[in-house]
Amino acid sequence: MAQLPQLDMQKMQMVQELEIEMMSDMYNRMTQSCHKKCIPPKYKDAELGKGESVCLDRCIAKYLDIHERIGKRLTQLSMQDEDFVKRMQGAPVWEGSLKLVVINGREDFLSVKMFVCGTS
Repeated sequence: MAQLPQLDMQKMQMVQELEIEMMSDMYNRMTQSCHKKCIPPKYKDAELGKGESVCLDRCIAKYLDIHERIGKRLTQLSMQDEDFVKRMQGAPVWEGSLKLVVINGREDFLSVKMFVCGTS
């Protein structure tokens, strides 16, 4: 049992490292994308112009907003998947269903029973 907390710590560290890597990747993509969009390839001045600054502010705000929306949606999907798995774990050993089949050009329903692990 002493290994369980260590395993949890290892998982937490792995999750943290993955999150840092993902945030770093997002930051690099955002920087490259907004730089390409807002700043001309040939610099005229050493400082950013007002238009460039406004463009960068908007670009970064949009990028972060979309990143947040995607994160929320992925969290929802993950929670739905967890709920589905929990429901499936409580499912009966066998289930009956109807399957649409086409035999000699005629559609018909076929009763199907699925047995899990050969038990009935």
